[in-house]
Amino acid sequence: QMCRESIGQGNIELLARQSALEAEVLILLGRYREAIEACTEMIVSIPPNSNLHVEARLMRGCCYSEVGEIDRAFEEYREAIVLAPERADVHEASGELFLLHHWFGEAATAFGTAARLSDALSPRIMYKRALALLAVGNVAASLKDMHKALRVNPNMPVAVRARDGVSALQSATSGDFRHAYVRFNVLLHAAVPRTPASDRLPALFLPHEIAVYRGVCSLYLGEASAAIQDFAAAVELAQQALLANFPPGEQGQGSIFSEHEASTGPRTT
Repeated sequence: QMCRESIGQGNIELLARQSALEAEVLILLGRYREAIEACTEMIVSIPPNSNLHVEARLMRGCCYSEVGEIDRAFEEYREAIVLAPERADVHEASGELFLLHHWFGEAATAFGTAARLSDALSPRIMYKRALALLAVGNVAASLKDMHKALRVNPNMPVAVRARDGVSALQSATSGDFRHAYVRFNVLLHAAVPRTPASDRLPALFLPHEIAVYRGVCSLYLGEASAAIQDFAAAVELAQQALLANFPPGEQGQGSIFSEHEASTGPRTT
């Protein structure tokens, strides 16, 4: 009897893994409704204390988020946390969902829990919490987390760019527009870092955003023509970024600024 039960349980787990693979493929194809059905098959067939059950909850929640059923998405993630409160990755996934839907305070809390539960300090989690803290206006705490991430992993271009951008903003808000202008100028001509899709680390301070910030600095420095030039370039860069649908218009960045600076001369403010 025990052997038969063991074999039966093994078959259930095998079928669940097949459903998990099917759900992952459907998600990659953007067929979220079908993926929800595959996840549901997993959830009803395997015990709640199984890691596969928790993974199915997270995947189904992700699919609900993609189809606009936000309440059901959060319900799935909450259930995953109830089932596996000790798993850092579950709290991290919850933080990502909060961040995606602009619940920044909740995202910061979720990432903080994930960081505490991690075996070692995770630069990835620190960076994500820094984004959430920045969104709620806690610039000092955000910079602190960025520095933590870079201490653990100095080769983290998205964190370097975010740190430098936030520092430039701090200079501008303190009235040091000349220093801020120089910092934004450096960022504007630096490549936007790309990260593996698996890391899910968004880059801050995209070219069209920096063009606006640099234009504002020029305006406060009394350089109206330079400000107008940057604002016009920002519109073009934003349009190109929208059309490219990520990464943002690197082609546009080069062509617009090289054309403008060729006609006006490079600015050395």
